[in-house]
Amino acid sequence: VWPTVALARAEVWVEVRSPHFTVVSNAGEKQARHVASQFELFRQAFHKVIEKLRVDPSQPVLILAVKNENSLKELLPQFWEKKGLAHPDGIFYEGTDKQYIVLQTNATEENPYHVVYHEYVHLLLHMNFERIPVWLDEGLAEFFAYARLSEKEVGLGRPSQWALQLLQESRMIPLREVLAADHSSPLYNESKQNTMFYAESWALTHYMMV
Repeated sequence: VWPTVALARAEVWVEVRSPHFTVVSNAGEKQARHVASQFELFRQAFHKVIEKLRVDPSQPVLILAVKNENSLKELLPQFWEKKGLAHPDGIFYEGTDKQYIVLQTNATEENPYHVVYHEYVHLLLHMNFERIPVWLDEGLAEFFAYARLSEKEVGLGRPSQWALQLLQESRMIPLREVLAADHSSPLYNESKQNTMFYAESWALTHYMMV
């Protein structure tokens, strides 16, 4: 239901179809094509690195690429209803008939696609594995989420600056605890611990990949 709220507004929306994605946007055709191109490049890069994995879900992937925060707020009002909640630049939804990616095209972050790339990697991994260690699941998602993509060059393995800073300034979790964590572990669920868990999972995965 939620995607229809902004789509019903009296403004121009365009639909762009690429081989593996459909982008619906109120940011103009040029921006919609750019978003489609970025996700095609990302899919190709993931498949190039891990060739034997399936990269096409049975359900289509629909990307809602909105032009600004106001449009994003109309689609995802729950993140603005309470003070103190983080306002995402993008998010991933797994619906019953489609996979939805929602993102803000004018985000000012260094990599505005980080969150949705992270969640998209989870989708690809879970398509291929019934079970995967939590540290590796999150580590691979973070590793690919920092991708830099263009028509001429695909950059993977770029370091996470926040993770590097956290690892340098904070006490690290013993490696055996990181490897043993599951989805019920405090390391994964509690905000005071999961940032370090994510950072160490990224660092270990980055070490093995690069």
